[in-house]
Amino acid sequence: MIAIQDKLISDEVVQAFFACELSICKGACCVDGDYGAPAGGRRMQTLEDIIPALKPYLPEASYEKILKDGGYVFLKM
Repeated sequence: MIAIQDKLISDEVVQAFFACELSICKGACCVDGDYGAPAGGRRMQTLEDIIPALKPYLPEASYEKILKDGGYVFLKM
């Protein structure tokens, strides 16, 4: 068990495989969660590759921030 504040979390949570099913969740992790969905490996490169395709769908300030800071944030747990 892992204790986070006053909650006990099963070890299985950190050992389980996670795969985003965007067609099912419709981005709920990214909207309601604190940090979005976890990603790694080739997904990180995919995020970098699609940045130019996002421009027509984002406010200019948001697009410029992505260009400046990148399209994702690494969290150290």
